[in-house]
Amino acid sequence: MSNTTVIIIAVVVVLIALLAFKFIHNHGIHNDVENLKNVCSEIFIAKGVEKLASQDFIQTLKEKTGVSQKVALTLFGKARQLGIIRIVDRFVELVK
Repeated sequence: MSNTTVIIIAVVVVLIALLAFKFIHNHGIHNDVENLKNVCSEIFIAKGVEKLASQDFIQTLKEKTGVSQKVALTLFGKARQLGIIRIVDRFVELVK
């Protein structure tokens, strides 16, 4: 095999590994309920409040988990479905 072929194969393998890591990382956050509970409680502890505006909560969730806005919204919805948080008058509060 020539040097060009080896380099191309190496680049393809690295790209596949990066895609696999990203996929596993994103789905790990979605499927781990305890992790989601911990992140939600950490958000309220870090802010030092009991209620947050929805957009502030989503932005902080995005920053804490290192995901895109779309995935943060998905996690927000999942947290609501699981009863981790609830929305009262456009504010998010942690269910205790």
